[in-house]
Amino acid sequence: MGLNHVGGAPVPGAQRPARPAQRYYGPIMQIQINTDASIDANARLIDHLKGEVQTGLDRFATRLSRVELHVTDENRAKGGPDDKRCVLEARIQGQNPLAVTHNASTVNDAVKGAMEKMCRMLDSTFGRLHSHR
Repeated sequence: MGLNHVGGAPVPGAQRPARPAQRYYGPIMQIQINTDASIDANARLIDHLKGEVQTGLDRFATRLSRVELHVTDENRAKGGPDDKRCVLEARIQGQNPLAVTHNASTVNDAVKGAMEKMCRMLDSTFGRLHSHR
């Protein structure tokens, strides 16, 4: 007897169509990038920041539903030390969101600092969640 069914009855000699191999990695982590008007948010910068978030939080991706990155220039065009601010918010499935902030002199340094803080916070949070189960 075959594997396909027509009208509820097996069709003799029928074969089930081949399926491509698929792996399930869990929910896809959405990444949202937000900048203020003083940051030149061109496609290259957005792609770079998304890549930084994806790479930095990859090991947590199956447990995060969404990550929001907010980059602002605190002093606008005036410049100054540590005037770039990155706020990084991670939404954990079934938990309250976590947020960290880091200020630096460049957008990249602000993002990297926020990513380091978020990784430490997620390691701590998931360690606590795992130990309570």
